Amino acid sequence: MNASLLPSFARTFNTALLAVEPLGETVVRLRLAPESGRSMSYREGQFLTVELPDGDLRSYSMAAPVRDDGTLELHIRLYPNGKFSSLLRNQLGAGDSLKVHGPFGDCTWQVPPSVQAPILMLATGTGIAPLNALLEAALRVDCANPIWVYWGGLKADDFYLAGHFNTLTRWHRNLRFIPVVAPDGDPNWTGERGYVQDVAARRHPDLDDACVYVCGAPAMVSAARTRLIEDRRLPAQNFHADAFASSAAPPADPFKAATAISVSLSSTHDGRREMDLPSGQSLMVSLRDAGLIQGICGGNQSCGTCRVTLDPASFSRLKPIERTERRLLQALEECGPYDRLSCQIRVEADLDGISFALPDQKW
Repeated sequence: MNASLLPSFARTFNTALLAVEPLGETVVRLRLAPESGRSMSYREGQFLTVELPDGDLRSYSMAAPVRDDGTLELHIRLYPNGKFSSLLRNQLGAGDSLKVHGPFGDCTWQVPPSVQAPILMLATGTGIAPLNALLEAALRVDCANPIWVYWGGLKADDFYLAGHFNTLTRWHRNLRFIPVVAPDGDPNWTGERGYVQDVAARRHPDLDDACVYVCGAPAMVSAARTRLIEDRRLPAQNFHADAFASSAAPPADPFKAATAISVSLSSTHDGRREMDLPSGQSLMVSLRDAGLIQGICGGNQSCGTCRVTLDPASFSRLKPIERTERRLLQALEECGPYDRLSCQIRVEADLDGISFALPDQKW
């Protein structure tokens, strides 16, 4: 994925790397400072992309609340053969420059319906980073709601912020921290065991007035959505989530294309042209594979980089927009009434002949 495909609404910032600090066996903390006094304005729960020297991008959530000095904190898992991981291990250090883009995402703080409404935060892996930013920001303004943080892992060392959360629970009586080891995890673990969404569902049999924030592996986010909404009466509008797949490769498309449809595409770079797209997959996948869009979040409705603008007749042929997509579109600058996320448009025969345009790209 290359930075040349970022849309025009993605702002670019130059930052200086202040430090790379170990947080656990495979996780490091990056601290970044704005260069030239120009800092990124973001809301807790959002994420950015780091541009590598070759133009490739990696997405990470801000792990701390907004700071007056404009510094940013990221939690990054190091992989044995990861491109950015290798740079962090062997080349990058304090004083080096990094270009970042953003912010993206709308998994941000929502005002609870009442001061008694429970707030649940569910994470796996480094998905805890944006939840930590949300939590610290809420506690900073004396949020009195009961808050539970559920964090899933395979072993005790995976909970690299456990000491931090345990300290917060001593200072804030309304906060509970529950680390959860998966069923196939460390056999010596004596604490809570199971899948994080199941543990939360077991502890909270009725969530009809709750707010839930979820971040981590897409499979966990999907399972949590089903478990808590369908089984625990959580209002769908109170489920807030970002799901991230590995940046090493885009998620595989589960559908085999049997036919193709013809579409008319317009972009600032290429003008108008006709394309034949395979049916049975999202429009985002086809546009991404053609090198026309970025699709940073892989279709999880978290970034907005796959936005397209349809002509009115084509727009009317699509299935009605759902709440999550509408909320993200409303958060994007220069979003119009005929804009949709291409990740939510399934290419099928009944869409043959639709016409749409790409937002201005940065080429």
